[in-house]
Amino acid sequence: MDLYSRHIIGWSALGRLKRDLALEALRRAVALRRPRPGVRRLRLLRKRSIELKTMKSELGWRTSFVSRIEATRNIAQYIDGFYNPVGRHSSLGDQSPIAYERVAA
Repeated sequence: MDLYSRHIIGWSALGRLKRDLALEALRRAVALRRPRPGVRRLRLLRKRSIELKTMKSELGWRTSFVSRIEATRNIAQYIDGFYNPVGRHSSLGDQSPIAYERVAA
């Protein structure tokens, strides 16, 4: 999550909470934000104050999925279809993360 705009910029739904899960989420975040070339992962984490956390959301709480594919699709739809473009946050003046970033740009 971008702490400035609350925009979910990197996430992953791999099978276990291992290093690869965090690295995949970081890869997605880097692909979306495109930091300048040559920045190493650990330096990027420290310099940009990136935190790796697990996601708890209304979607996953008490929801059973038939397969990991179904869960991944639902999580992606929640993040890309609701949380980032529509979800309102009081800390952002009741704007969604995407709307907040557009105004701030």
